[in-house]
Amino acid sequence: MHEFSIAQQIVDVVFRTAQENEAQLIERVVVVIGELTLLSEEQVRFWLQEFFSHKPISREACVEIIVQPALIRCSHCGFEGAPPCPGPEAHFLLPILACPRCGQSGVTIKEGRECLVKKITVKK
Repeated sequence: MHEFSIAQQIVDVVFRTAQENEAQLIERVVVVIGELTLLSEEQVRFWLQEFFSHKPISREACVEIIVQPALIRCSHCGFEGAPPCPGPEAHFLLPILACPRCGQSGVTIKEGRECLVKKITVKK
């Protein structure tokens, strides 16, 4: 249930940013979650909405979550693209990334590990 703690951290960033910018109302929050974080988009959304619903400044906030697809680069054959799609068990086990072209494990993750607040829209 790491989605709960991730959502708490996101909410802390949003509230701190709103306060620093003297916002009266938080209207929209856009969050980017990388595919390789193995976070459940639905659970993160649920917890964000739950936390926001308890504060007047954020009660009506629209939460948008963008899932960033994974992108890898193979140091052996130069392949750059999506890794093989892990099955549902990947949520419970750490997936092993290998190049889909040559099968080697010497890959660099270029995208898909991020979890960040991309945009906060407020009313002053």
